[in-house]
Amino acid sequence: MDNTTVDQMPRSTVSDPQQFTIALDELEQTGCLALITGTVDETVRATCSRQLFGAISRPHKRVLIHPGANALRLSSYLPHGITTTTSDVLSITGARLRGEMITPSNSTDIEQTTSPIDCTLFSRRLALLLADTEPTTDTFTPGELRLGILTTGELLDQYGQSVAQTLLTTVENQMRDRCGLAHCHLPVGSESSIATTLAEHTAIHIHLREREGLPPEQCWYLRDADCCSGWIPLNSDL
Repeated sequence: MDNTTVDQMPRSTVSDPQQFTIALDELEQTGCLALITGTVDETVRATCSRQLFGAISRPHKRVLIHPGANALRLSSYLPHGITTTTSDVLSITGARLRGEMITPSNSTDIEQTTSPIDCTLFSRRLALLLADTEPTTDTFTPGELRLGILTTGELLDQYGQSVAQTLLTTVENQMRDRCGLAHCHLPVGSESSIATTLAEHTAIHIHLREREGLPPEQCWYLRDADCCSGWIPLNSDL
């Protein structure tokens, strides 16, 4: 049950727009991970992802980590006109990553699905997958690589908070190495204990909300700069 107050922002005051823009530009240059929370309809989360995956008018490499949902549903998270089969999109199922992350044992396959994750192996596997997206003659430009994770809740359910936290930190570090922008969905109340705990380990916390008769809204909090966008329409450019 979500007991979050829908109007609650990450901080009590909205930051100066110029200060917020400067801080966000710095994160886009260095690479970061954004945690997206809020008990909203999946279509709202998909809209947020389309925004974060970048405009189709600019060159991007897009990586989508998902629980193996159908292609039509997955494509709704990508910008219009782009699908999981588009050449600049790498679609990775959570099972594909877990198959490489499981600590070897003598147990059966069923038992192995709940075995502890080897986080070092996860990091190595993710690095190899991201290497497939890298330019052959140059490095990524800032913001060119975009990664979205639809499976944060799945990681929490299967492996617990500590492991999920470690894996998200690994993702953010690898995105910083490539000046990339990553985001992960956690469909729980933005003020829930798990959301606030994981948000402490990500550069950006994006709160989503829906109110009757009004368009969906987003509120961005940049942790290191202590900057808050305030509530704005979800389709607004930041």
